[in-house]
Amino acid sequence: MPGSWVRIPPGVPSDLAQSRRDLVAMSASNQDQTPAGPDLTPDDKRLIAEASLERQLSWIRAVENKLTVLVAIDAGLLGLLATITPSRSELSSLSSLFTFLTSASLVGSFACCALASYPRLKTPNLSLLFFGTISAFSREEYSDKFESVSAQQYLRDLLAQVHRNAEIAAYKYKLVGRANVGLLAGIAFWTLALMSF
Repeated sequence: MPGSWVRIPPGVPSDLAQSRRDLVAMSASNQDQTPAGPDLTPDDKRLIAEASLERQLSWIRAVENKLTVLVAIDAGLLGLLATITPSRSELSSLSSLFTFLTSASLVGSFACCALASYPRLKTPNLSLLFFGTISAFSREEYSDKFESVSAQQYLRDLLAQVHRNAEIAAYKYKLVGRANVGLLAGIAFWTLALMSF
């Protein structure tokens, strides 16, 4: 029952205690309803969109830093495995299996890293903010187009870039998640392979 957690001191009349419970319950239900604030100005919207675009770009930079670490670990483990693996004639069937599973897992992890690091240059609009479309214009064309853009058109372009970069970040994080799974499996199989040599 809402408001039942309210401790009513002994000796308080029951109708007053019930009123206090009702007030607490009403207060709790009102907290779920956020009051409407004033509308955002066009400058507010622009600033929020620019901050959101910067946030998306920082998430992309963060995931690309993780890719560097994952690639280095994958390459190191594969190189070490290649160095310490005995000749084929000396490998037992179990050692061969673990060596294959290690290699497959680490190569899969490396492939996910390669896909995540591949640049995604497709844009949903002829953006005046994205280097790929900016470079398609001459300097004069770009200046003319930018000077003729309205505040609403700029905001739409900005929001399209926010959305596109969010898609790119989500795709990269999904691939990094898969690369992590491949790396963890590779480490487990790598350990078992070392123990079986």
